[in-house]
Amino acid sequence: MERAAAVEALAPNRDWGGLLHGEISRAVEYQAGVFAGDARASDGRAGTTVGTRLVLKPLRWLDVGGSFSQGDVEADPAGLGSTRSPRASRGRA
Repeated sequence: MERAAAVEALAPNRDWGGLLHGEISRAVEYQAGVFAGDARASDGRAGTTVGTRLVLKPLRWLDVGGSFSQGDVEADPAGLGSTRSPRASRGRA
């Protein structure tokens, strides 16, 4: 199935890894994972990546969530006459 260009540019694209998820109570859900990398088909690929998400449900009709992702990114190897440039997403969120 094809995905829109905006979705491809903004959504995380993970390599192989593992994910744990569950509920601490009816009011708290969690997800935590470690992956071999992200953006496996991109030049901006990071190495080992950790991602987490926590969702609080203070009311039956209200979910409040937050996510975090951390991956180590190194600059491209310098070639003759070139400068090192970082390999990563091209913005901040």
